[in-house]
Amino acid sequence: MVLGHASAVITLRIYAHLWPGGKDRTRPVTDATLGGRRTGCGRGA
Repeated sequence: MVLGHASAVITLRIYAHLWPGGKDRTRPVTDATLGGRRTGCGRGA
């Protein structure tokens, strides 16, 4: 098997957190749309 795991299920259980989620895919688009106009609230404020 790939990566030495017994099944694909085991591989996904171990590495699923590395797969980009919806927030990871939309963050660059949102940032580009807002053009850096942050209000100081939310993550990284």
